[in-house]
Amino acid sequence: MSPGREYELYEQQFLVEAGDRILLTSDGFHSKLLRGPLAKISSENQNFDDFWSAVQSALEDVTLEDDASCIAIEIE
Repeated sequence: MSPGREYELYEQQFLVEAGDRILLTSDGFHSKLLRGPLAKISSENQNFDDFWSAVQSALEDVTLEDDASCIAIEIE
């Protein structure tokens, strides 16, 4: 977001349960790693540390055109 540009605020409510993973990503991240591949990485890596390592590896395999930021959490 920039003070020089208009933006539309998107809001969504949802329930989370134990075992759910939430990723907050920048556009540079989610433009390169889409929801489907991320879901596959998540289902293939039950351990959170393994999941996060696999996400980092997948991001290293793509050509970034912008900054890529991500915060990931797993609900216990």
